[in-house]
Amino acid sequence: MAKRMWITLLCALTLCAVLAALSSCDSPADTPTSEPAAETTTATDPPHTTVITAPLIPPEPPVGTKVNVRYTVSNPDGAILSGKTEQTVQYGTRGTVGVTLEVKEGYRFLGWSDGLEETSRSGDCPTADTVYTALIEYDTLGLPVVSLTTETMRDVSSKTEYIRGTIQIDGCADQYLLPKTDMEIRGRGNSSWHFAKKSYRLRLSEKQNLLGLGKDAEKSWVLLANHADQSLLRNHTTMEFARKLEGIDFMPSSTSVNLYLNGEYRGVYLLCEQIEVDSDRINISENPESLQTGYLLEMTHYAQDPKFTVSGILYEVKNDLSDNDSMREEQIAYIRTVMQRCYSAVQRGDEALVRALVDVDSVVDTYIVEELFKNKDDGWDSFYMYYDAGKANAKLTFGPIWDFDLTGGNTDNGGELHEGLWAGVSECITDNFWYIELMREEWFRTLVRDRWNELKSEIDRIPGRIIAEADAHTDAYARNFEKWPIFGHWINQQPPIIMSFTTYEQHYRHYAGWMQQRITWLNGVFNDPAYLTHDPVRYQ
Repeated sequence: MAKRMWITLLCALTLCAVLAALSSCDSPADTPTSEPAAETTTATDPPHTTVITAPLIPPEPPVGTKVNVRYTVSNPDGAILSGKTEQTVQYGTRGTVGVTLEVKEGYRFLGWSDGLEETSRSGDCPTADTVYTALIEYDTLGLPVVSLTTETMRDVSSKTEYIRGTIQIDGCADQYLLPKTDMEIRGRGNSSWHFAKKSYRLRLSEKQNLLGLGKDAEKSWVLLANHADQSLLRNHTTMEFARKLEGIDFMPSSTSVNLYLNGEYRGVYLLCEQIEVDSDRINISENPESLQTGYLLEMTHYAQDPKFTVSGILYEVKNDLSDNDSMREEQIAYIRTVMQRCYSAVQRGDEALVRALVDVDSVVDTYIVEELFKNKDDGWDSFYMYYDAGKANAKLTFGPIWDFDLTGGNTDNGGELHEGLWAGVSECITDNFWYIELMREEWFRTLVRDRWNELKSEIDRIPGRIIAEADAHTDAYARNFEKWPIFGHWINQQPPIIMSFTTYEQHYRHYAGWMQQRITWLNGVFNDPAYLTHDPVRYQ
């Protein structure tokens, strides 16, 4: 027992000696060259004694401390987050339960805010209250994004009632980006309004030049669904070609866009200018209380008031007339008389008389477009003309052309064949008798032949431009048909060959190939000597 006490005492004396030796390290001779540890001296300390203080270390949270974890999505329109999005777990433990992200069509997942790339996650180990955000953006696939949001997220269900909302444009060059802007939207179209994928008319609260398409900023714009055209390119191709023709004074400019309505991807649409009276569009007089105003007319079997008939053909006045019933009736009677005079001159076929009343250059150029693309509806609907009574020596002018989704071989009953004259010879309810009457005259056929040859180099570029546009944005165009799986389904007058295609590439390559065959065949007809001397019905 005594021995153990001596051993303990010896150990204590040894420890004191060691401490004393250490305390002597503050003498000048032994001062280290590096920065000394933090030290504190008190009045009660023995001389030359230093107390070494350890660095501050945050204390561990008490056992059982909880932290809050929340999972969110940067764009809730683009993804659905399922699982427990708000959790409370114990500090420092991998206690979070799983959450899963489902990315919606038309969007893409960039990763989580902490760098994790998997759409599902669990077992996170937070050391403080934490928010993990799934980063979602539009999957543009190379096309601009037009995002429309309606008030109270209402769908667009009327062609006549505008509903308020906003428009925003992203995914384009910086100069064309459009922040949220107030607008109104309604449906548009006649037979096409009954399709699942619908077209829309936009009316912005302030003038904007959307994606730089117009000559200047405007309020009225159109989004075409092109649901009956599974190349999605027929309207755009036709309008872009017609824009190069000097005889057509105004043609709407257009471009393909991804449309999102109330956050939902709706497919690829054609954004284009509205056909309307405006100084930068159809530039005619606007004097609605006078007979000497401009008249924008549409030849259509769907005509609504104000409308009139000439030789059994229905026309609708598309611009504003007088609010006074009596004056409006006078205006309709006036433009009916003008149209009857012009049509009678065309029926007579006298070139001098026709030229005195009608802008022949516009007739020739619009005819070439209608015949080249073989438009079966050129006398049924969407055929535009205008007359400016407020201008001296006014003439009836044809154009702009519109509604070419059922062209380029995309319709049955002869429209699928690349051979055969159509716009100038066929005589059924859907045909255009202005062209039919004029094509009976050799002087008019000569004008068509000469203008065709003048435009031939531009016409020859059409098939290549179809391929180039489709190849450049194949992924975006093809995705439209994931949203709308209609390959092989009859939508509106599609011939069997169109319905046999199962891929987007088959559709656009068929369209380009059909146009190439059509160009070759028409070139042979227009340059056949017999074309000038014989009834063109022989080429039907």
